[in-house]
Amino acid sequence: MRAIQRIATTLLLAGGLAACRGPAAPASSTPSPEQVIATAEAIAELTRSAVTPTATLPPFTATPEPPTATSTLAATATPDFPIVTALFNAYVRSGPDDANPNVDFILQ
Repeated sequence: MRAIQRIATTLLLAGGLAACRGPAAPASSTPSPEQVIATAEAIAELTRSAVTPTATLPPFTATPEPPTATSTLAATATPDFPIVTALFNAYVRSGPDDANPNVDFILQ
């Protein structure tokens, strides 16, 4: 039983020391100047060798038949007064506030 306790204690201490070791050295994420120049040259070469697409127009098709004439609509009589349908009762006031007097009202 004592041996198991020693093993467990040793493992805990080893784990604690490993956790306290500090951060590992970061990998170099900054590219070297040679890598930057090589990447820029590769992109420039790809740009130079790229094919520029040319716009193509759709083929022209003639209209099969001339458009037909449409009939003129007959004029209808327009009333001399506005027609309104109210969804609820409303007061028409002479201004934007409730303090203004009512001019008229619209009933549902």
